[in-house]
Amino acid sequence: MKTLLTFNNQQESTAFEINLVIRDMEGNPSSRRRSYKSNDSYKIWEFYQRNKGKPKRKRKGKSNSTALPTGAEAQSLLQKAAKYSEQLQQKRDGE
Repeated sequence: MKTLLTFNNQQESTAFEINLVIRDMEGNPSSRRRSYKSNDSYKIWEFYQRNKGKPKRKRKGKSNSTALPTGAEAQSLLQKAAKYSEQLQQKRDGE
């Protein structure tokens, strides 16, 4: 094993160390930390995979399609509906 640093108490330093900052719901860093030390890089990778952030799930369903049309849009939609109903009536009368 390779010794990176030696202190007065003769403890060996680990080869890999990771420190993660825990963030709140808005993404701002908090005062809490998670850290892990090891000589095995695979164990560090496992620790990171367990503690990494996950993106928020986007909900399907309600979207902007439920928004009400503006006044001009509503007028144009009503005009289109009136023209369509007139066309249908003319087809029925013609048959």
